[in-house]
Amino acid sequence: SGLLGMLSMLKPYMVDIGFSIKKIAFISGIFVTGMGVCCALLAGLALKKWGQKKSLIRIAIFNLLAPAFFYIFHTQSLPENWIYLGVILLWGGYGMASTFIFTVCMNAVRKGREGTDYSIQIVITHISGIFLAIMSGKIGDAFGFEGLFGIEFIVGLLVLFLAPRLFHDPNIETEDERDTAKI
Repeated sequence: SGLLGMLSMLKPYMVDIGFSIKKIAFISGIFVTGMGVCCALLAGLALKKWGQKKSLIRIAIFNLLAPAFFYIFHTQSLPENWIYLGVILLWGGYGMASTFIFTVCMNAVRKGREGTDYSIQIVITHISGIFLAIMSGKIGDAFGFEGLFGIEFIVGLLVLFLAPRLFHDPNIETEDERDTAKI
């Protein structure tokens, strides 16, 4: 989903709603890094327990929480400290999604070309992240933060709906593959 776009807009958002530089630095520094690491570890455990496809669905559901929260936070009069919950959801979702993406990339490499294939995949991921950050800035400028958070939620819904249908978990055999293996 577009969580990377939301991440790029987090600091400008906090400036616009009146947070001090000191508070922004704390929230976007040590605090968020810790949340991202913890949730990345949880995603690793989830991948091990449930496999890639089930984890993808659960991570996609979790990733809907951040744009939903920020939409509500922005449009309602919630206490300022609630932003910590939003940041946990945002960076937690990003940490989980990153772990999932890196795992899928590691599984989609050619024998003897693992390093090259993985590197190319990660470069593509980061370049697309730059594109998403630019687009998020453009959307935020055109539609405001309320529009950005709403669009991010819609993108998250599309990911939740399409990704499991388009993703093939290499660890799950189809019935045809199991039948062929029996012969």
